[in-house]
Amino acid sequence: MSSVATIIDALSTKFANEEGLLVIPQEELVKALGSMKTLGRGRTHKPKKEKDPDAPKRPTSAYMLWLNENRGAIRDEHFPVNEDGVHCYPEGDVKAGEPLEGRDKVTLITKKAGAMWKELDNESKVPFQTKFEEASLAYKEAMGIYTPCEPKQKYDLSEIPDAPEGWTGPHHKTYIPKVSKDLETDKNIKSFKSFDDAVAAANKIEEGCAGITKTSTGYSLRIGPEMRSNPEKDFNSGIASWVKGTEEPEIVDQSPCSSPKSSPKLKKKASPKANDDENVPTPKKATKVEKVEKKKVEKSKRAKKVVIKEPTPEPDNEDDSEPELEVEEITIEGKDYYLDSNSGDIYNMETQEIVGKSDDGKHTIF
Repeated sequence: MSSVATIIDALSTKFANEEGLLVIPQEELVKALGSMKTLGRGRTHKPKKEKDPDAPKRPTSAYMLWLNENRGAIRDEHFPVNEDGVHCYPEGDVKAGEPLEGRDKVTLITKKAGAMWKELDNESKVPFQTKFEEASLAYKEAMGIYTPCEPKQKYDLSEIPDAPEGWTGPHHKTYIPKVSKDLETDKNIKSFKSFDDAVAAANKIEEGCAGITKTSTGYSLRIGPEMRSNPEKDFNSGIASWVKGTEEPEIVDQSPCSSPKSSPKLKKKASPKANDDENVPTPKKATKVEKVEKKKVEKSKRAKKVVIKEPTPEPDNEDDSEPELEVEEITIEGKDYYLDSNSGDIYNMETQEIVGKSDDGKHTIF
């Protein structure tokens, strides 16, 4: 947008008459006004500079050092306290006696402090000015050896770059299972904010990386080998994917049932069968003597098991065996889990215990 002075000069040159008056057609005036900056009187547009959190802090002025030390005393002395212990407007104010409210709690005290600082003698100011000068020297020394850190990269969630040379993609609404691991630490490689950085890192890994999946947090290096479609309800977990090589990948359904070979299996304990025969009598409670005898028998059996291993009888039919459940691998905050998409149960990969729940694409770890 053009500055006001530049636009006025241009209009004067083009539309000023012999008397020096501006005669501007309405269309031209509207166009000119639309191109002006509207930041307010005397203000100019400057891009906001991001602060470096690691940069040395500027020294606190002598006045602020004095104010921080005396703020409480100024408030107590010049702003009376009511029966409830709340500081009020001072005598002479239009709201005298009423509790301080809003920004007045700060501005009125600061205004009073400013007036007191101006009346303060030089001898009383010396300790605070000395502290300020010492802090200024330390600040200059720190700035002399300070190296600004590189600005953090901002992640553009809407960016879907084209595939680099030797890759295929982007394949929208897909994801590649399992995050690539660092060969030295054996930990998952963190996501990249830049697609180019992710590609460079992926190209350095041969068998340990099949491609890249874009998620809501970054570009994640993935192992593969297959590519799965991602449902709308969990879109941010697989916005798009890119695969190494020029051969177009086959995209399989997200459900593990469509790709059983790639889905690991967990054993799920079968629930006890209900007793269909209502006429079967309920067993009687064992007496104390019977319990003691039973413990002896069990102890004897355990001792025999050390030497003798009895063969496990094969089930008479398939219903007596433990059913197997096909699951898929998922990654939550850099850690791998198994997910049963039918029940929504999330399993620990090592212990095979249920550690979380997935509901409508939202994963929760207990």
